[in-house]
Amino acid sequence: MMMFLPPEIVREIHEERVKKALENLKAIELEKELLEKAVKEEKKVSSRRRRREKETVEV
Repeated sequence: MMMFLPPEIVREIHEERVKKALENLKAIELEKELLEKAVKEEKKVSSRRRRREKETVEV
């Protein structure tokens, strides 16, 4: 059975879905950005660790 919804209601539903989709997209982009920062930071720490290990082995 099909129900007829007024255009205003359809528009409101669509706007809510768009808002949720944009919020999800922003959250995903933020998560990716934070993950990239964490990976870069880990690489820095890892390279420092390797440098320190090499120095201690030589002494």
